[in-house]
Amino acid sequence: MERKSLNGLNCDIARSLDEVGEWWSLLIVRQCMIGTTRFDEFQRNLGISRNVLTTRLDRLVSLGILERFQLQDRANTSGYRLTAKGWGLDSVLNALLDWGARWVAPDGRPRLEELDEASLEEMNEAAKRFWADLGLSDAVVDAANDSSLEAVIGVKQILKSG
Repeated sequence: MERKSLNGLNCDIARSLDEVGEWWSLLIVRQCMIGTTRFDEFQRNLGISRNVLTTRLDRLVSLGILERFQLQDRANTSGYRLTAKGWGLDSVLNALLDWGARWVAPDGRPRLEELDEASLEEMNEAAKRFWADLGLSDAVVDAANDSSLEAVIGVKQILKSG
């Protein structure tokens, strides 16, 4: 059965769902936000089949949500990282996390535990590479690398106003 496109609807939600509305896409974006870059890491962390992962990564690249880049540690091998459009989905993922914790957590379990130090460091390094790749000033890159929420919000405000 061929999937119907929602792009023709006069609705921003429908058009957004047309791009990232199937579940693997947002889970791949989440993995990128915490530092996953390699195909085998996505496959291992998500338990997704190779053919589905290939299709989803190609689509996210074609939509400008992810970009391919050459991995330095492996010749002729590409990695994936978020573009500015991809990083723009962070508030969507946070909203889904909050909604899920409130309404669909099994057995009324509380919200997910905070990220461990290694995951936070991976996320900070991924964000630092992203901000630096945009050619922003050192002060903005330093603010983005600060692990405080206020710094990340400040960087987003700078980008929106710039």
